[in-house]
Amino acid sequence: SVCSSILLLLQQLFCNNIGMVTTTMISFILSMMMTMMIGHLSSSSSSSLFVSGATSSLSDSYPNSVVLMSTYTLYWRVDLPRDDIYFAMEVDTTGYIGFGIAEQNAGSMPGADIMIGYVDDVSGAVSVTDRYSTQYATPAIDDCQNWFAVGGSQSNGKTIIEVRRKLSSSNDTQDRPILPGETRIIFSHASSGSDILAYHGTKRGST
Repeated sequence: SVCSSILLLLQQLFCNNIGMVTTTMISFILSMMMTMMIGHLSSSSSSSLFVSGATSSLSDSYPNSVVLMSTYTLYWRVDLPRDDIYFAMEVDTTGYIGFGIAEQNAGSMPGADIMIGYVDDVSGAVSVTDRYSTQYATPAIDDCQNWFAVGGSQSNGKTIIEVRRKLSSSNDTQDRPILPGETRIIFSHASSGSDILAYHGTKRGST
């Protein structure tokens, strides 16, 4: 779509991200399904998207999924021609959701490339921030935003956030590429219903 092309151009200009890869991650089964997406970069530190109504069945749009913990299900699909991967997180919370590409040796938070997102309780806007971590602490905002909101909803105590990012990383040292083979990930969500990023407590995991 036109919006996708504009976003891709902005990302390349802003981040000098011109790398291409041809294989993917995790046991992430390759999928060639193309998608139309809408999103916009709302500032240098986050992307947001206004949505109305519920998101359609995630299994219809994402051929791959895994239950990471009882409250958190991850969906994904790959668009190789565009060097894109799309993720959807369906989580039993009305607060923030965290997901990240972990440091690959330890599979832990220090060194991870992290996405934090939430759905505003009043406006319904989906907000996503690209962050990174160097220690077990609140992740810092990345200088170059490479995670983009493409959809989401919140109802009946459950939040869905859909995002897009490149398989390859930019020249930004705060990012991690998604390389061939398995990729270790981390995930979390708010221990309360708050959209404000705070300690997740036991609501977290890695694989």
